[in-house]
Amino acid sequence: MVLSAGTAVIADAETTTEFAAPALVWLPAGCAEQIVVAAGATAHLLRLKADAWHRYLPPSAEPAYSELASASGVLAFQVEHDLALTIARSI
Repeated sequence: MVLSAGTAVIADAETTTEFAAPALVWLPAGCAEQIVVAAGATAHLLRLKADAWHRYLPPSAEPAYSELASASGVLAFQVEHDLALTIARSI
């Protein structure tokens, strides 16, 4: 998820985590039961099927994607606003 404005909350049965823009958030399959984007916020979500990612990513990204695909928790990174907008436009 690319959160370019506002806030969002990711929740599962045990935890609730709030994120503030600008942020990049990696959500492994099955890690969230609910995603709530606040009113007025801007977020973009890109879903890649496990067996289709190689069609969209260059071969040089394979090791990094394999590591991300095996992650079991949410990863979030604060980024510059311009970077969040650039990534959001590419989605």
